[in-house]
Amino acid sequence: MAKQFRIWALLVCALVSIAILIGPAAAQVSKADGKEWGDECIRTSGGPSRSLSENQRCCQEQAEKKNKACKDDPSNVVCVNTVKICKEMVKCDDTLNKCKIKAMETDKDCSKDTCKQCTADYKSCHDSALN
Repeated sequence: MAKQFRIWALLVCALVSIAILIGPAAAQVSKADGKEWGDECIRTSGGPSRSLSENQRCCQEQAEKKNKACKDDPSNVVCVNTVKICKEMVKCDDTLNKCKIKAMETDKDCSKDTCKQCTADYKSCHDSALN
């Protein structure tokens, strides 16, 4: 009985330690907000005519508009890391647009592998931004 109690006590201690270690890391970023802000900036970007820096500035504007803590303290680690996700998403979209424009100079219907690779690269970039 004492041996089982010690095992359970060790298990509980281990789980609490893991929760303490993971807790702060999880609070360092909001992936959902970063994705939402990135999607909004991409949606309202006006396409490839808007510069990457303008689109990335949109991420900071979204943070300030949609999160009071970010408006009060833009250097807050959660805000910085969440804005980073947004900026990475916007960068992926910008790269996709440039890639497709170049590929479609010779492949108007985007049916060749070069053009299809643009989309594959975008998906990989987008997934990486969210992870």
